[in-house]
This record gives sequence, structure tokens and C-alpha cells, in this order.
Amino acid sequence: GRFGLEQLLQVMDQYDCQTLLGLGDLFNVKSQRSDALQLMRRMTEECRRRNYDFYYVQGQHEISEPTLVSTVGGDESCHMHNKTVTIDGIRFHGLDYLNPTQIEEGLRNLPPAEVLCTHQVWCDFMGEDRGHAKMEWVPDCYSMVLTGDFHETKVLDYNHHRRLVSPGSLNIQKINETAAKYVYLLNEDGQ
Repeated sequence: GRFGLEQLLQVMDQYDCQTLLGLGDLFNVKSQRSDALQLMRRMTEECRRRNYDFYYVQGQHEISEPTLVSTVGGDESCHMHNKTVTIDGIRFHGLDYLNPTQIEEGLRNLPPAEVLCTHQVWCDFMGEDRGHAKMEWVPDCYSMVLTGDFHETKVLDYNHHRRLVSPGSLNIQKINETAAKYVYLLNEDGQ
């Protein structure tokens, strides 16, 4: 937790990044230990101190209203669910985790944008027997889907103009996961 977040801030400083996108499961469960809440509060305070914008969606492990991040971190304007924000000329739309009965309709009815920030269980990563969401349901105007949930770093290209991107988790969640963890830097040109 703490070490991964500190490294993330170091990468942002090193590459002069101004925006952080959290893709859900920023907490493991709805009922949090006080140290996890304090860690998130320190993270949001540090982002404010450095003038970083912090946008996020919720995953299935933390989904609540109001959000846990807004409760410990203040202003909820950074919660992206069903909101579109423009960052460096690119439109990003946020979508919290949706249960399997809602996901197809939720994806098919997205407003126009270039990048979807979400937290879903993708058939494209997990297979038809475990996944619920499908890239074929995402409108063609979206050239990229940035997703949480899948703990591995993986990129799937579709017809060379669409991508499903999973940065993976910031820290080890299961004993059989790789210790190598990554973040993605998104340039103004969408690469």
C-alpha cells in the first residue's frame, strides 16, 4: 500500500504528470481499517499539495455512497462515475463497477468520449466463464479503455485503433502474483 503509493508519486514527479487516474479497488473492502483510511487521506492531501488532479472510479470491493475516497479525502468532484472530464484535450469518461446484470446496458449507453476509465471484470481478460463485460459493447468512439480489477499488467489491441489496458494492482494481492508492478503514463496524443 504505502510503498506503492509513494512510488507512484515519485513517478508522477519524475515525468511531470499532473493527473492521476484511480481505476477502482483503491480499498479492499467497504469497512476499512483506520490505517488504510489514513493512507488514502495522506495520498489525497499530497496530490492537493502538489497540485495534481486525482480522478477515480470505484471497484466492487469499495463501492459506497458517499465514496470512501471523498469521505477521507474531501471534495467528491474527482469521483468520475458517469462524468466526462477533459484532460489535455482528451475526453475521459468514468464508470464505477456495475454488476453483471447492468454492465451491457451501461457500456452500450456511454456518452461520446475517447477514453473510458472503469473497473469491470472483462471477458476479454478472464474468459466468458468468469468475465461479465465485453469490449464489443463499448462504443466505437472510445479508442482506449483503462480498467481496474485485473491484477496483471496487460494490453489488448483491437484492430489497431482500440485498446483495453490494465495497469494491474499497485501491490501484491495474492501469493502467486508477480512482484513486478507498473503504472501507465498517457501522453497528450493518447499513446
